Amino acid sequence: MAEAPNKWQRWTDTEDSVVDLFPAREAAELLGRTYQAVRSRRDQKGLGPAHGNQKPKKRLRREYFQTGEGPREEVVPPPKRPKCRLCRRKARAKGFCLKCYARLRYRAKRADG
Repeated sequence: MAEAPNKWQRWTDTEDSVVDLFPAREAAELLGRTYQAVRSRRDQKGLGPAHGNQKPKKRLRREYFQTGEGPREEVVPPPKRPKCRLCRRKARAKGFCLKCYARLRYRAKRADG
């Protein structure tokens, strides 16, 4: 892994725009930062997952093809994140949050032994 000369410098607006416009590997080379730093910055800025998908999902509008009026596509909102079945926190494993999942595993282990 290459050493990054800009490792401890603050992110500028120009660097943020480069992170937004270019794929992560190319942005890392252009900015002189590590690939992981660019991926982390993309995540902080909410620019999409690590594979670089920045475009919102779209679907064709039926009305456009029936009448020919209005926009051709509409943005599809992202699906809601699953919630824990017991406490309504963010679900991680089998429909449970980490805390509830650990509690259930502990109870199951105690019941078996």
